[in-house]
Amino acid sequence: MRKTVEAGGAIASFAIFLVIFAVVSSGEALGVEAGLFRAVNSVAALPLVSIVAFAVTQFGSEFIVAAIGVAVYVSSRDNKKLGLPIIVAIVISDVALFLVKSSYFRPRPYEVLSGVNLPFGRDEGSSFPSGHTTRAFAFAPLFPLLKGRKYSPTIILAIFVGLTRVVIGVHFPFDVLGGASLGIGLAFLMGLLLGPIRKIIPRLI
Repeated sequence: MRKTVEAGGAIASFAIFLVIFAVVSSGEALGVEAGLFRAVNSVAALPLVSIVAFAVTQFGSEFIVAAIGVAVYVSSRDNKKLGLPIIVAIVISDVALFLVKSSYFRPRPYEVLSGVNLPFGRDEGSSFPSGHTTRAFAFAPLFPLLKGRKYSPTIILAIFVGLTRVVIGVHFPFDVLGGASLGIGLAFLMGLLLGPIRKIIPRLI
């Protein structure tokens, strides 16, 4: 039953990602999301909000998430079943992001809109999809998937990571939605791959 849910979740999430990608690449997204982007990004003018956003957005950094995975892995024998999947999920996420961003370039908000608040400067590469959001959603669902529903609040953290990417002006809302759907799909995929991984490297999990 669980494998069926994971397979269905992965397929549905990747399908949603493809729909969002189609909308973004068609050029139709900007007209819909420009107003929302400006509304969310406007709060970055508040120093406290921008500082909090900067702190939260770090939970989408590959280095921070990898560190979380390592910390979970070494914390106890039982947590090895969660720690290694987190690390592998981040590796898979970065590979997927490289492939998508290499094949399609979308300008950052500050490259097409004026007056964008950038409290922490510009970012590099394609705006779509949001890499931080992808990583956050690739690892956060693994907690409830592998450890139980009581860890579901980690998904709230992933949502806020995505929100902060718009707040600090480096991504459009559709970039975040694309990253979230891609990340969730990868998390479900990680759940499916966990069995084969355990057979290949049983001593590590």
